[in-house]
Amino acid sequence: MSRLAKRPIAIPSGVMVSVEGNAFSVKGPKGTLMKNLHPEVSIEKEGEAVLVKVKHFAKDTIPLLN
Repeated sequence: MSRLAKRPIAIPSGVMVSVEGNAFSVKGPKGTLMKNLHPEVSIEKEGEAVLVKVKHFAKDTIPLLN
């Protein structure tokens, strides 16, 4: 995995992020995005940032990150 993928993603002002199980939604001034994640990928909201993590890194999970 690249070093960039290990960095937290900053949440801009005016954008709301909610995480529920393996589903997340992002709501901002341009609309709403809702996505269900693969069971091997998790998202954690920490303050004003979001971390994307792979639960079990293996060759078959690499396409999930592209």
